[in-house]
Amino acid sequence: MQKDPTNDDVAERMRIAFERKVKREAAAGRRYTKALLARRMDESPQAVQHWFVEGFVEKLKLPRVARELETSVDWLLSGEQDIEYIVITSKRVKAIVEIFQELPEHEQDRIFREIQDAEQRRREKIDTLLAKK
Repeated sequence: MQKDPTNDDVAERMRIAFERKVKREAAAGRRYTKALLARRMDESPQAVQHWFVEGFVEKLKLPRVARELETSVDWLLSGEQDIEYIVITSKRVKAIVEIFQELPEHEQDRIFREIQDAEQRRREKIDTLLAKK
């Protein structure tokens, strides 16, 4: 049985996720700070600092925080499903992920929608073929 997370647990995972984000941004030649996180979250720097010290983020804000820090709500709350440690065994998939992560967010969104649309068309085609049998 999984124990409920303490605020200290959440605060520690927030710090880890933030440091990972800082390193990813630095690798791409960009700076990432708590002040930038605050601006992107439309919060005061003091409120964001409180998240890291107290480990308390309002429930409705947690999904946005997780997306911004490129992690999951599950991991922030429980330490499970840590996206940072998913193993990609295919060199081609790894290369695609690395290229994708370097793209501006609007390009990532466009490509993601195109992939979703292509997948939907593929599924519809399969459904049509199966219905004919």
